[in-house]
Amino acid sequence: MTQKTKTTTKKATTKTTTKATNKNTLEARLVKDEKQLAKDKVLLAEAEERIVEMTIGEDMRNAVLIVSLLINMFILITWILLQVTTQYDYAISAAIFGR
Repeated sequence: MTQKTKTTTKKATTKTTTKATNKNTLEARLVKDEKQLAKDKVLLAEAEERIVEMTIGEDMRNAVLIVSLLINMFILITWILLQVTTQYDYAISAAIFGR
């Protein structure tokens, strides 16, 4: 019976030590993962800022290009009308150089 008691005590001590080691390991992993999560959140916030800035820049560029395209189309259509007919010459010149 003495030997059985020693074996049982050794197994219990081993299980307790293993549980403590596992708990310490898990706590260390948790701390490490929390630090990594904090770093990832900072990187994500910085990336979102860059994306917003890029989107605003692209929107501004698109707006300028659309306005430029509309102005160029107006000038092209006006030029074509002036070249094709003489009927609109006076009306257009009056609108542009009107007194």
